Amino acid sequence: MSEYMWGVSAEFAPKIPDKEATRRDRIARKIGGPSCGFVQIHEPTGRYNSWFYGPNRGEPFDRQLAWDINEACGLFRNRGANQ
Repeated sequence: MSEYMWGVSAEFAPKIPDKEATRRDRIARKIGGPSCGFVQIHEPTGRYNSWFYGPNRGEPFDRQLAWDINEACGLFRNRGANQ
C-alpha cells in the first residue's frame, strides 16, 4: 500500500521543537494507528521539512484522517470558521 502525506512544511519553515514534533507523532499514531506518524528532517541545505504520513486509502478516508489528526494537534486553532 502506498503512503499518504500531508501538512508538508513550507520551503522556509522554522524548526518545530522536538517536544512538539514528538507530540504530533504520538497523536498521529493514537488516531491513525502504527502506520501513521509525523516526521521532521534537517536537510543538508540547512532547512527543515516536516509532514504527517499514513496509509493511502483514497478519498474520503485520506481527507478524514488528515482532518482528525490536524484537529487533534491543534493546527486549526487560528483559522476562521469557513476555512
